[in-house]
Amino acid sequence: MPASSAEAEKRFVRRMAAAFAECSIPAKQYGQCIKTHLDGVQKGACEKEFASLNRCFRAALRKRPA
Repeated sequence: MPASSAEAEKRFVRRMAAAFAECSIPAKQYGQCIKTHLDGVQKGACEKEFASLNRCFRAALRKRPA
């Protein structure tokens, strides 16, 4: 029997919350970089920090089944 839409949405939210919790350090580093460049953000200014956050987030999501 397929899961209801509400159940699927709850699972998705739990996966996302767990991934964010697992990636708090890279998220903080990215946020600090954006804050530093807030007045004049240029393309690529926080590329390294974003890439680190993206890798962490993807790895955290892979750990948890859909």
